[in-house]
Amino acid sequence: METINVVNSRFTSLAGFGLLSFCVQGCDFVGGLVRVAELEGALNDECVLNALQAVDGVSNVRYAEDDYGYHRFEYSVAGIENKLIYEVISDDEVRYWNDYSLLNSVPELEDIRTMRPYLYEIDRGIEVACGVSVSEVMIESCSRIDCR
Repeated sequence: METINVVNSRFTSLAGFGLLSFCVQGCDFVGGLVRVAELEGALNDECVLNALQAVDGVSNVRYAEDDYGYHRFEYSVAGIENKLIYEVISDDEVRYWNDYSLLNSVPELEDIRTMRPYLYEIDRGIEVACGVSVSEVMIESCSRIDCR
């Protein structure tokens, strides 16, 4: 994988994080392991919560309300705080972010390496618990760091 500039990639859909206004100005950025997928099918908070809680090593799982209509789940892995977000586009389409990235910063490579296998395990759990295909449609890239 190559390091890309998030602003100049198809990941401008990350506006779902509320970053569009920052990125358009050119002064803010997202750094780290960026992963987004357009899923066919439906997700619901209960299946996502169950999938997250079922992964060994994932703790402090909680749902966080969002003012923009996004479903946000926060959790910890080995003391590293992270989030999973999804947005319902239509009855059978969901935009899904399960990455490890930071606004205006780049996570430590060691933390990315710690998180990556958990991200994959969470994706597999979402596939089983929610009945959607994630791994086949996931787009993954590194932003501002070589995280291969």
